Amino acid sequence: MRSRRRSSDFLLQHEPPDVQIVVADPPQEPLSAHFDVLKLYSKVARDLPRSSPSSYGGSPLPGASPASCAPSIGSPTVWDLSQLIIEDESAPVSATIVRRWLELVYSRVDSTVRVDVPRTLEEVKPLLLFCDAVDTARVVVEDVQRMLLANADLALRVPLGPPPAPGAPRPPRSPGGADGSGVELLLRGRLYYMESGLKYIAVPGEGRSVAVVIPPPEFEPFAAGFPAAACAAVEEALFLGSRMGMVELCRLLMGFVKQQLFTEAISVLMPAAHTIYSPRVIQMLPRELLYHHFLQGALLYQPTSLQVEPIQDRAQLFISVASPEGATWFGERPNSVIEVEVRKGPAGRSLLRHGTTLALNATVGGPNPESAARLVREALPVTLGE
Repeated sequence: MRSRRRSSDFLLQHEPPDVQIVVADPPQEPLSAHFDVLKLYSKVARDLPRSSPSSYGGSPLPGASPASCAPSIGSPTVWDLSQLIIEDESAPVSATIVRRWLELVYSRVDSTVRVDVPRTLEEVKPLLLFCDAVDTARVVVEDVQRMLLANADLALRVPLGPPPAPGAPRPPRSPGGADGSGVELLLRGRLYYMESGLKYIAVPGEGRSVAVVIPPPEFEPFAAGFPAAACAAVEEALFLGSRMGMVELCRLLMGFVKQQLFTEAISVLMPAAHTIYSPRVIQMLPRELLYHHFLQGALLYQPTSLQVEPIQDRAQLFISVASPEGATWFGERPNSVIEVEVRKGPAGRSLLRHGTTLALNATVGGPNPESAARLVREALPVTLGE
């Protein structure tokens, strides 16, 4: 048993860094790292041509004290990233991205390192692409996914109009808010819709409390193109998440799509929702999700054209609203029994009105949702060969 207090959880604390990482942008002084750490989490770093054991007095990393970075005899192993241009970028990878990646890697061997993961998927994209470029270990990517999913305000940014000039700062904004160049759509807990501007209701909620994200005058110039822009942002995020094997992030994005289609005609994704599941997304989507949704669609009856015919154009009906979206839209709690008015809608659809209106979809025959879910759970391991 240990008789003294542990002084550090980083075993290389007193070992001098022996890798010099060269980046294109300031600071001109290279970054420093330990090869024994890098080789565990990057195949590209592991295969670097090795120089003799040495240290380099560059910028200290988490776990490396200034004293441990003092120059010593020998030459460092050089990792030159000054010419590395990751996808969708026009300039070499920045020191900021490399530092963030190093923090991720060092956080696995040093419990004192704290990683600041971006709040929006747009901001985390360069980090993930760099992870891919240097063949980063699966566990590090899973760390990024875990940190993203732990953020209740995780958002998808949808551009409004042309992007800002390179290097131009964006105005400050609150989570889920908008600025002059874009709007953030939170991936959880909000049902967005376009009706006299861009609005949302919190789901689940105690009532139908409507919040305005962008009022009508400001939103009007972007309204026609907003669904296409929103769907393009979802498609890009879903492709990147699939490519990086981030199953739970993809599951969250797919749930976001379903939820935002709830309002149909005034949905922020309609009429462009068909562009989300592009060929590249389908080809890259994790098998677990692809097979799950195929089996779900194959086993569960889809909504039919069943109509509730009102007498004299309208009738009263009692229903139990189980879904959080439906209950919140009607201003009630989930599983509430409410009285609705049935009306005939466009194309012969039945509409339910309880303060506001929703279209009725129904299934007739086949397994109920619980039985269908059980069938999918039983079939999925066989399908995946587990």
